[in-house]
Amino acid sequence: MDDVIICICHHLDDEHKISFLSTCVGMHKIKNMVFYTKKMHGLFIEYLSYFDQFCNIICYSKFPKFVTHLQIDWTSTMPCYDIPSTVTHLRFGYQFNLDIVDRIPSSVRFLSIGPPFDKSIKHLPTSVTYLTINTLHSEPVSTIPSSITHLTLGPDFNQSIKNRIPPSVTHLTFGRSFNQQIKNYIPNSVTHLIFGDKFDQQLHDCIPRSVTHLQIGAAFNNIVTDCIPLSVTHLTLGGLFNKSIKYLIPSTVTHITFNKYFRGNIKHLPTTVTHLIFREIYGVIIPSSVIHVTYYYRSKKVRFDVNLHEYILSRLSPNTNYVVYNAHDRVIAQNRNLYL
Repeated sequence: MDDVIICICHHLDDEHKISFLSTCVGMHKIKNMVFYTKKMHGLFIEYLSYFDQFCNIICYSKFPKFVTHLQIDWTSTMPCYDIPSTVTHLRFGYQFNLDIVDRIPSSVRFLSIGPPFDKSIKHLPTSVTYLTINTLHSEPVSTIPSSITHLTLGPDFNQSIKNRIPPSVTHLTFGRSFNQQIKNYIPNSVTHLIFGDKFDQQLHDCIPRSVTHLQIGAAFNNIVTDCIPLSVTHLTLGGLFNKSIKYLIPSTVTHITFNKYFRGNIKHLPTTVTHLIFREIYGVIIPSSVIHVTYYYRSKKVRFDVNLHEYILSRLSPNTNYVVYNAHDRVIAQNRNLYL
């Protein structure tokens, strides 16, 4: 019977899980047999009998036995040098600024460092492959270890990256504030490149030809012919992009995501483009070369009903598959079927 209840709990969020297991004394004991994955502050769970079952905590004074996701925000009275080897996701948050050399266990794969941290990160364990840096200080970013494959430069990062990105990085994400020159600064190892909202630098001959997935930020509305390399197959246009795409999209691109403000004509898309994503319902006629369209319906002014569904169908060729998601990412229409 316990196995059945545990199985049910796997399909519940933490709040409903605890409520379900609080219905009687017999169920209460199972609280020590399931795990709780929602981020919790240690202060609120420290004295619970099932404290060790919490996997995702903001550290207060001690660690649960099975913790895998740990956030440390303070620098005083914290056991920050006794991080358990169960931790795979580690975040040093606001106000943390202690030396971390030889302090991070080799179990950690995902590391996020927030402001005002300005210590060396040269000697991270080689197990760390995902790194997020959110720095506010004006000093150049520390040398990034060669074990890092996924690098995110956080929302406040706006420093030169010259000679800073190691050739091990394959996924590079810039935060909202970054707006520096990039020519010859991004290694040829990078295949996935994301720019933040404020980036508005020249792209022509600046993106390595290793990049296959490119996302342009909200402020960038100055795409010119040949600025997107022929290596790119997946392209996401920024939040404010709303201009003609004629001659701008290379013939290598197969997947394009348009933002919710885009109202341009797409009849000049290369015939290689087979998948489109629209961040809002947009009544443009879809080229017959496109085999799949995804719409996100966010409008609060117009109800998504049969008439709007028929309108979408009138813009698609008979062989084009499609799906429509609502604001909660639930499918409300798909391949001639309407779910309301």
